[in-house]
Amino acid sequence: MKKTKVPSLKELEKNIGEWKTDLERMKLTQARNEKLRETKDAKINMRVSQTDLEAFKKIAAEKGLGYQTLLGSVIHSYVNGLLVEKRSTAASIKTKKRA
Repeated sequence: MKKTKVPSLKELEKNIGEWKTDLERMKLTQARNEKLRETKDAKINMRVSQTDLEAFKKIAAEKGLGYQTLLGSVIHSYVNGLLVEKRSTAASIKTKKRA
């Protein structure tokens, strides 16, 4: 049986200022989401294979995200150069090794 450490009274008192009620967390989340919605002003509609969509939804669920949130993040990362194609990366590495 795994033992769970019970925080001391001093530890609890030290961290009490960081605690937020569920209502406070919900208000902060709503405010953040509203701000994000203001910056996202375009909608897209696309067709993908059912297999790809289900696989993408599974990945999103494993990460604890909605699939549309993850898709938006992937698009944003790609546009900003944070995602690269495996083929172009592999070709770049081979070219550097030859030189």
